[in-house]
Amino acid sequence: MWGSGELLVAWFLVLAADGTTEHVYRPSRRVCTVGISGGSISETFVQRVYQPYLTTCDGHRACSTYRTIYRTAYRRSPGVTPARPRYACCPGWKRTSGLPGAC
Repeated sequence: MWGSGELLVAWFLVLAADGTTEHVYRPSRRVCTVGISGGSISETFVQRVYQPYLTTCDGHRACSTYRTIYRTAYRRSPGVTPARPRYACCPGWKRTSGLPGAC
């Protein structure tokens, strides 16, 4: 039979292979939904910036002109991230030190 240490290692391997713990955290006995997290998406875009600068023209005169540079900027997208519920132990229960999501 498997010992508790081996079972714990096997459990973490299952979680690592799946890449998510969402199947562990769901409303059940002693686990309650405490809120839904979701919000706007932050995205990057290329922003054009005009910079004035001085240069020398014919006859060694100073002339002003503009140059265009491009930089990465951030903005909030009009879309929203998919809502993901958040879970915690129901009132009167404490989180156990053993399995994740267990109360």
